[in-house]
Amino acid sequence: MIIKYRAQIYSRSIKNVEVERETKSSIWINGRQLAKRTKFENYFDTFDAAKNYLVNVASKKLMGARAGLEYAQGFMRDIKSLKKR
Repeated sequence: MIIKYRAQIYSRSIKNVEVERETKSSIWINGRQLAKRTKFENYFDTFDAAKNYLVNVASKKLMGARAGLEYAQGFMRDIKSLKKR
């Protein structure tokens, strides 16, 4: 058996899983073929690689949230600066 680390974005977790076999893009668990990379979970050779992946995903989400906040703050400033004509 091969040990892989499954990083799940929505559950914010990393779990080690036993893999029966693998190819470049797939793994087999309990006879089921799964993609190594999906929108919801990704499989890695090491815990550190899985953690780095989740950190990068979280960083992108944080950058997006900051950009959204800056946009909303600018919108609020523009609305507050409106004057009656």
